[in-house]
Amino acid sequence: MLLVAVYVLLLFLGVLAIMPSKKAKSKQKAKAKKEARKAAVAAENAKRALVSAALLGDDGRPNNVLAAFAPFAKYDRAGLDLTIEFGAPSTIAPDDMDWMLRQTKTNMEELYISGGWGWNDADKRRELTEDDARHLLVRRRSTAGDESKDGSGDATSQGELVAFAHFRFLLEDDAPVLYVQELQLAESVQRKGLGKHLMQVRTAVRAGAGACAHV
Repeated sequence: MLLVAVYVLLLFLGVLAIMPSKKAKSKQKAKAKKEARKAAVAAENAKRALVSAALLGDDGRPNNVLAAFAPFAKYDRAGLDLTIEFGAPSTIAPDDMDWMLRQTKTNMEELYISGGWGWNDADKRRELTEDDARHLLVRRRSTAGDESKDGSGDATSQGELVAFAHFRFLLEDDAPVLYVQELQLAESVQRKGLGKHLMQVRTAVRAGAGACAHV
């Protein structure tokens, strides 16, 4: 009988030895939660870094996202001979920014008013000139031949502006996206495939910047 009792006691102690205590389980759960939070923060920081890199180069200046896509920096179809260049608020000449505002107003003011949003020149100019705004400027090809072949020139190149696209890199629903805010074309270049081409440029830029979606 004594041997049986000793055996049962030893068996019980053995079970206790292999069973984790409540305290140990609590520590494991706390560690797992801490690691999960750390991983979530790292993922969020990586996404923000992706957006930041798309906006600014290593030198702190606006990152010319068009420079790597030279074939897209021109449009010479449907009787058009156009160049496309990258611009940011800090590089776009005031006269060009004025044109962009006027063209947006020409195309959109009536729609804004009929939609109940109203139109305000100052509000639209502020959108176009905010620090994180980025633009593709479309010009008629300069006869002087001084336009940028690869989109790497600044937005002061000669040539009549005929269209522009306003886009931004941002986080939306926890994902880095390229958001197209405006796509405005002068009447003389509408219905000639230019808008579709600019959207193809957007797709290439999005992929090059690592943004996982576009809006």
